[in-house]
Amino acid sequence: MNRNTVASRSWRWISWAILLLGLVRAAALLVHTPMLGVANNYDMIRVQGCIDVFPIRDAAIPHSANSWQAPIERYQFRSDVEANCFLSSEALFAFLAAPLMHWESALSADGGFSLRIAGWLKFTSFSIFSFFILTFLLRQNAVTAALVHSLLVAVVLTDPGVTVYLNTFYAEFSAFFFAYAALALVAAAPDRRPSTLYLISVALAVALACASKIQHIVFGLFLLAALVAALRFGRDAASRPLLAAVAAGALAGLALQAMHLRSAETHSIRGANLTNTVLGTVLKTSPNPQRTASHLGLPADCGNYAGQNWFTPGLQENHPCPALLDMSRARFAYLALREPGLMLDVYGGALQRAQSWITPDLGLVAGQVQGKLPASMPTLDTLVRKLPLPLYGLLLLGPALLMTVAAITRLPLGRRLGSVLAVCALYPPCALVVVVLGDGFADVVKQFHLGTTAALCFWVTGLALLPGLRSWRRAGTQGPRP
Repeated sequence: MNRNTVASRSWRWISWAILLLGLVRAAALLVHTPMLGVANNYDMIRVQGCIDVFPIRDAAIPHSANSWQAPIERYQFRSDVEANCFLSSEALFAFLAAPLMHWESALSADGGFSLRIAGWLKFTSFSIFSFFILTFLLRQNAVTAALVHSLLVAVVLTDPGVTVYLNTFYAEFSAFFFAYAALALVAAAPDRRPSTLYLISVALAVALACASKIQHIVFGLFLLAALVAALRFGRDAASRPLLAAVAAGALAGLALQAMHLRSAETHSIRGANLTNTVLGTVLKTSPNPQRTASHLGLPADCGNYAGQNWFTPGLQENHPCPALLDMSRARFAYLALREPGLMLDVYGGALQRAQSWITPDLGLVAGQVQGKLPASMPTLDTLVRKLPLPLYGLLLLGPALLMTVAAITRLPLGRRLGSVLAVCALYPPCALVVVVLGDGFADVVKQFHLGTTAALCFWVTGLALLPGLRSWRRAGTQGPRP
């Protein structure tokens, strides 16, 4: 047995060990007592309504009310609460967990079940898929790609910044999971013509990532564009079928969300989001709110209400700018042409408010008022929060600049790695635009969760691959040199 074979086998075992350490890290959060999760700021009810489950608490509290101070562990099935089921791939996990929830409800003294059931189901799904990807990569002898994948799992994907959404009904987890699945499948694409099952899996993952949240409606188009651009680094028998699968998934996800946006269920949300964006963010930031209102096609006196939002007392009953409720978001493009400085200020404000991976406004520990993660759960969120704003800006926007340089200098990234890095680099700066023009400065951290995750994945991948970049003819097909 030669030295290269021994080294390759060692790196394979190291890949498995790192992956397992990451999964143990995620499991530690799930078994923690009291339960760790993200408190409900009302967004969770959109998935709860799909299976009619609501928290067990004091009878004086409406079952559909939020619980932003702390997550609640015990839930029960109820048919007397009106709550719409929103189109989201997060509902898939709820439907899959429902039989186990019914089973525990039938056996428990309080007639309810633990939200940890949903958490363990998501964890199991993630674990199985990460095992599959690692096995698939190693069978292709892609030892370097396998090692980087394991590092990503251990450092970023099982960080509490992600796993804190396991014990919830928030769509942030499904956005992360299906985006990860889509990118991992693309990165693991075989050189030969892929099987039909593989192509269906790619299309399904892309579509479900788009369907997780309205904010991610164009995720599939990003991946498609990145894959097309990365073809300059090389083509093979998998190129055209892979492009077709990603395109199919992107179009399907786009169509699903387009239908969702037209549904009656999203009408009130659209009004709330536009109010938060225009009154609470754009006009509030503007040095001349009346002029800005006119540029948006609104009555100039709408500028008099700059700074108000959907939760301003009395606004929902008597909206001060009713024309706003029918405004097209295409007006923001015109505003960018007329007042580019204002839009840069809005973007800068969003960047400042996004500087956290875990939302600081919601409680994370059951039974504690706005409890924070215990010291036993170290997270990259601590580092992200402590960065000076210029360095945080570099964390999010730097990858796009680096990928531009890589394209110009023709760095040997390879088609698969190039497309994945391109998505992780370009998605954060563009996603921040979608977030701030979607709901203004309201809840930026949580809405931008996938953008922060993508940026962190870029840096971990880039740093892991940097030492061997010059020597690899095709990234992800050769193992680390002994």
